Amino acid sequence: IDTATGQPAFPPYVVFEREGVKIAVLGLITPAIPSWLPEELWRGWRFDDLEQTARRWVKEIQKKEKPHVIVGIFHSGLEETSADNEVVENASSSTAAGSTSLRLPTNLNAPLMGLVALA
Repeated sequence: IDTATGQPAFPPYVVFEREGVKIAVLGLITPAIPSWLPEELWRGWRFDDLEQTARRWVKEIQKKEKPHVIVGIFHSGLEETSADNEVVENASSSTAAGSTSLRLPTNLNAPLMGLVALA
């Protein structure tokens, strides 16, 4: 989130249609960025809780776009963990459960076999 405007620094989702199926793709990043990277790389941005942010955007996407499918692409691991006991760093499973049709965690540091799952 751009701290000056309170708005997303980048578009949080895109919507497109393939063979009559309306698909929304929501992309989010871990809120652990400030503990991973030097501030000069993210100054002027804040990183909100992944699960709360996903719920907000999924609700908006469903209301505004009415897609057949929502795909969540999260720069986050699967299970909830925290690097500093304050920020939930990896939360793809809990974030997507019940809110997206498909989730693709992208910060696994592990083989991808079997990790694409229907919610």
